[in-house]
Amino acid sequence: MEYYKKMIGKNICLASINLNDAEKYMELVNDNSHDGRIVFEGYKSEKINSIEEARDKLNDMAIKNYFAIIDKSNNKLIGFTGLSNVQSMNQRSSIWIKIDPSISFDKQVHFGAEAIDLLLEYAFEIMNLNSIVMDVPAFNKQGLEIAKTANMFFMCERHEASCYDDKYYNLESFQCTRSMYGTKKGVSLLDIDESYVEYPKSTFDNSSSSLHRDDSSITLTKYDTSKVDYVSKMAHFLNNPLVSIPLGEYKVNWNDYRALKQLQDVSYIIEKYDDLIGYINLFRKDSFNNSADLEIVIGDRNEQNKGYGREALSLFLEELYNNSSYNSLVSSIFDFNAVSTKLHESMGYEKIGTRKEAYFAYGRLNDMNIYEMNKTLYKKRK
Repeated sequence: MEYYKKMIGKNICLASINLNDAEKYMELVNDNSHDGRIVFEGYKSEKINSIEEARDKLNDMAIKNYFAIIDKSNNKLIGFTGLSNVQSMNQRSSIWIKIDPSISFDKQVHFGAEAIDLLLEYAFEIMNLNSIVMDVPAFNKQGLEIAKTANMFFMCERHEASCYDDKYYNLESFQCTRSMYGTKKGVSLLDIDESYVEYPKSTFDNSSSSLHRDDSSITLTKYDTSKVDYVSKMAHFLNNPLVSIPLGEYKVNWNDYRALKQLQDVSYIIEKYDDLIGYINLFRKDSFNNSADLEIVIGDRNEQNKGYGREALSLFLEELYNNSSYNSLVSSIFDFNAVSTKLHESMGYEKIGTRKEAYFAYGRLNDMNIYEMNKTLYKKRK
């Protein structure tokens, strides 16, 4: 089979994706073993049921920054790799890889690491990216060894964030920036905690329509379409750079259509005496691992620094951990956002790592600090 080679390494090359590999791709995606559930963008997806479906998915991959990994010694496909969640303005991306588990473990690791390094070079030199992150479930020896061998550096450990066989494992995150690339020389990984925690399954996202405490002046509620003035208020909040820059949303122009959709989509809006002052939201929801990212904003500048964010987050976490199956939450807080840092730390969130130079604002690339909360931490705080 002919492959159009893009980047050539010592033992492997990265090539354009060939639709004739649909059968092999279907085999790799449907492999649900430990090694099969590797650092792979589609590893949580439903199984592929036909060659035609596999060809369609490969066709979608072919127009993105995704590549086939080819063994130079025999010109055979041994896996796939690529860049996902590319944010050109912030010069950051995630990286994923899938290596055929039928080849020897040593080859999986060394060929996989070589593929990662070639892709990093592509990201830095061709795509003009700076911050690259790779997430690996702690149960996956193959993925951990690939990350240790490649030019990736341990960044943080997100606890109880990866589900396998009804058990929660930790999720290890690795990073590389342009300045880090090529500096790694025999660096050993920190000890990985491969233990797990079992939690009973419950209904996912079973949230109440309204949350309130008698001693509080705020209420968390779902958006009511009768409150038409909230649309312009939301647009006004998010078009203010002092509000949107810490959220990573300052590059978006918010009109009434976007503001209405935001009101409808967020987990809860935050009201003070029946007036909109902000919202709290879960995004990147992962029902397989019961994990999500969290954001909270008091958009009304006149109501900031009065403790309403803390009240809202307290209400939200209480509901979440008592009445839903969510477990691992993370908040990404930029290093200049001292108010959000103080809020999360006061609520018992723990800082687990820093993604270097991952957000462009105020004329420079800023670090992004990663804070986590899970059921274990919440119960400890309570």
